[in-house]
Amino acid sequence: MYLPEGIEWADPTKPTTATVCKLNKALYGLKEAPRPWYNHIDEFLLSVGFRKSENDPNLYQSIDDQLVLLLYVDDLLIAAKSRCRIDQVKQLLHIRYKMNDLGSARPFLGLEIDQLPDTSFLLNQARFVMKVIRRSRMENCNGVLTPMETG
Repeated sequence: MYLPEGIEWADPTKPTTATVCKLNKALYGLKEAPRPWYNHIDEFLLSVGFRKSENDPNLYQSIDDQLVLLLYVDDLLIAAKSRCRIDQVKQLLHIRYKMNDLGSARPFLGLEIDQLPDTSFLLNQARFVMKVIRRSRMENCNGVLTPMETG
């Protein structure tokens, strides 16, 4: 980090490269930034009534088990039985954090999410599979249902 011009407290006898600055908060993009961010949002989510999953530290459930929140770095995926509950959580998050609402989830971490009319979900990784096939240059290979000769 370079000191901006006009810093008056820096020792003029030392080169500015010898001066040390302490960052009081994590800057977005630094490799150290995810840990303080996770600690901050974890503390917030626990304080507003979520509990952390025993199996996944990035999965949070509401106390009444009516809402699930999945955290991945700075992305959140929220699922609930009612749209009203999702809107309540979004409002809480908007009050505390500057964030964008991207609407209904379609792609998330390589998963494609399709909501069916009966409120169930269909998850697939077709794009990811096609990316691996292209990277392996196997687009023109003949696919088979059974990898070996039967019998």
